[in-house]
Amino acid sequence: MSCKHIKSCVFLFSTSAISIASFSATAAPVVDGYTMDFGSTGGTIRLNGSGFTRGPDVALYDNFDGRSPGGTVSLSDPIVGRWGSTSNNPRYVIESDGNGGFLARNFDLTSGGKLAQLQALFDRPEREIFYSFSVKVPQGFHFSGASSPDEFSTQSSWKFSWLYSGQKGYGHDDGLFDVTVPTHVGSGNFAVAGNSGGLSYINNGREWWDWGSFNHFGYYMKISDDAETTDSIDWLLRIASAKNNIVRGGDTPRSSYQGTDYQFDRLNFPGWWGNGSGENFSAIYDNVYIAVGENANSRIVASDKENIDSSTKVVTLPPNNWSDEQIELDFTLLPNWKEVYIHVVDSNGKFSDKGIRVCMECPNPIFPSIK
Repeated sequence: MSCKHIKSCVFLFSTSAISIASFSATAAPVVDGYTMDFGSTGGTIRLNGSGFTRGPDVALYDNFDGRSPGGTVSLSDPIVGRWGSTSNNPRYVIESDGNGGFLARNFDLTSGGKLAQLQALFDRPEREIFYSFSVKVPQGFHFSGASSPDEFSTQSSWKFSWLYSGQKGYGHDDGLFDVTVPTHVGSGNFAVAGNSGGLSYINNGREWWDWGSFNHFGYYMKISDDAETTDSIDWLLRIASAKNNIVRGGDTPRSSYQGTDYQFDRLNFPGWWGNGSGENFSAIYDNVYIAVGENANSRIVASDKENIDSSTKVVTLPPNNWSDEQIELDFTLLPNWKEVYIHVVDSNGKFSDKGIRVCMECPNPIFPSIK
């Protein structure tokens, strides 16, 4: 019997972490079960457990599904929030499996760089953020700046996302903060850096960039309020693909961004592309999630594996409600994968021990108790 065809399902399973000790401020969140309730238009998943801390302020979430292929992205289209502006009319694309995304290039333009861009604009300057997105080069096209398929350009050619301060905060020596996550600097090497400073290099993209499917990026950064006088730019980047899964991060000295305003108020997808051969470049962006301010690190993560570090597909989902012991999210937002596991991440960035498998159809019970 399919669980989706009954009104309410309860899934309970044991977790050894519950019996270890009461939770401290540094303990990872624990999920000890979930329920699913369905109505005529969808359903809700309720995760039950402890140590979830406080939930995020989600500024924007857009999975680009259910839109008309070839249609122009509207500012009001996101499921949560709205886009601040668009450039060169980014268009929706629907893949053969029904997945939606938007194209980072508008081939209909007769002149210019044809950069099709979405910008998220925040209500005020921020110093803490988590955001994630998925991107791939569709079949038959090249990486930005490359003259042949399945090859990187030898030049700096693609800023996948660009976070910055003010309308022209992407400039040089302007006293404004900016960072690209990541930027391809040439020959398969990448960096988490902008025109006003830098955090890290990410060498040898050949080890993790996948040419045949989506590459998933998740980035957290917190600039403390006294960043002007202390070493306090905390950041973490996770990249997952069918080829590899890597994590890079650190606490970067303020000197790397000396003289900037240590804040940001907008985020572009893509940030920029150019240089080299661009005649046959295209990219599909998907699964854009942005949370800002205090507790931005708290989130719900869906993956295709129980262990987040071995997952090849990783997307972030917006919660409907969040408390220390229960989280609710929209069932219809779960990705249409063969297997889906849900992870809870607390405000300190700690993942729950293992992802819990969500029963999408439940041909056979996979948990000890189903009611």
